[in-house]
Amino acid sequence: MSSRAINKTALITGATSGIGLQCAHVLAAKAYDIVIIGSNPLKMEKAISELQQYSVKVYPLVMDLSLPESAENVFNYCLENHIEIDVLICNAGISLGTTLINTNIEDIRRILYLHIIHSTLLCRLFGDKMRERKTGNILIVSSLTAYTPYPTMALYAASKRYLHSFSKSLRAELKPQGVNISELCPGGVDTPIVSKKNFFIATAARLGVLSDPKDIAEESIKKMFRKKAKITPCLFYRILIFFLRFIPHSIVVFLYKHTSIFSNQKTKNSPTESYLYEASTPPYALITGACSGIGWSYAQVLAKKGYHLVLVSNQEKKLEEKTKIIKNKYNIDVQNIYIDLSQSNAATTVFQFCREKKLRIEILINNAGIYQAGYFLDMDKDKINNLLYLHTITLSKLCRYFGEMMQENKSGYILNMSSLASWMPYPKIAVYAASKRYIKNFSRSLRTELLPYNVSVITVAPGAVNTDLLQLAPQYRNYAIKTGIMMSADKVAKRSLSAMFRKKSFTTTKLLNLISIPLLLLLPLRLIIIIENKFKNIFIE
Repeated sequence: MSSRAINKTALITGATSGIGLQCAHVLAAKAYDIVIIGSNPLKMEKAISELQQYSVKVYPLVMDLSLPESAENVFNYCLENHIEIDVLICNAGISLGTTLINTNIEDIRRILYLHIIHSTLLCRLFGDKMRERKTGNILIVSSLTAYTPYPTMALYAASKRYLHSFSKSLRAELKPQGVNISELCPGGVDTPIVSKKNFFIATAARLGVLSDPKDIAEESIKKMFRKKAKITPCLFYRILIFFLRFIPHSIVVFLYKHTSIFSNQKTKNSPTESYLYEASTPPYALITGACSGIGWSYAQVLAKKGYHLVLVSNQEKKLEEKTKIIKNKYNIDVQNIYIDLSQSNAATTVFQFCREKKLRIEILINNAGIYQAGYFLDMDKDKINNLLYLHTITLSKLCRYFGEMMQENKSGYILNMSSLASWMPYPKIAVYAASKRYIKNFSRSLRTELLPYNVSVITVAPGAVNTDLLQLAPQYRNYAIKTGIMMSADKVAKRSLSAMFRKKSFTTTKLLNLISIPLLLLLPLRLIIIIENKFKNIFIE
């Protein structure tokens, strides 16, 4: 019996060059019709010409996948043309080799929307169709950079870490439905996306471990059809990934400071416009999600310390109430911004508000969050989009805006709220957990970039906290409070701020959480699934 496919179709993003194009060749040779997506019309013409040697249909789609609604447009294109996708390869990517402060605001949106939101929504839309047919393969392209925070590649590396975590959770959810999820972590590949000026890439090329995209594609497709969870074709990179788990972050910092190993571009020490304030200008703390839970606790602790506040929330009535409470109780100035931070340009609006009022933000606390529990394919795509936009794009933009202000003033603190869930892939909270992993890796990279300017970045990864955000079933919530597993928001805020002012890089706010981290890293995913099935009703969906 022939192993060639009949009337099957593969959709490949970033398919006009590199790994994407080579995957198209491999699948076309297996008689798969191909939907190839790319943003460059000239490259598209060349790719179509190359694929004409195979007796298959080629559906070219010239599209910028970093634009909003691009995933829906791709999905609708397939529906209108009656194309059923049997293989989805999320390969499109952008590489930026510079510090966050030197990254254009629009580039932040582009890279994160393309890598994270677009890939996630494609998996949601096409994964649902595969589930209906009880068959399908999804290949998500991650990166070696996912395994350690990379200074000057904060956005790229952290977004690839998101894909690594997301693919593992999604695999656990969809495997029983007949849909296979594989992650490709290729290491150094000789494609246009990498810079030969980068010391690491140049060394890899000299050592002969810079992989050929054709070899990567052939090995990846073969192992994907064998339903392998993680694919790293080159033995050298498989060994490197193993050892990266044990390399202290301090060594990464040392290499960043003393070599050009992580840099593709020289960084600028001067900001794009002047944000310098007089030393006598009073310091403000800006807190997102400030009207409830941990955010409100942060506001009260900092007000007690004498900081003026900027409270940001999407709850208008609560915002007014909390502002009055703080003003009446403490002798400080309180500004408030009513805005939905999950919407586009929200970060820019917040920053412009502070600039117009000449507020020097000494402390930035990215606390606002959205929690979603439930099986990924049953989630509303708009809610997925909002969660990811808030946790990744808005957070990163706020760090970019206010980080530049702090860098010029050579003083400041940034506190980013991650979660204990970031340490492991977890079915039913796949998107939430992976987005928190993005925050953790992004913050570690940003800390290395800003610390020389006396700007400290801390990641807070609490476990269960007794707030409305965590949608635990009542019986489990009561048990967690009684046993001390679930902390109060006030305790989390006090311990987190104490660690922040001591310029710590990371805190979990509870000893039990700290002890549990190595256990979570060693816990097999199969065991997590068993536990999840045992406690199916632990979360309110």
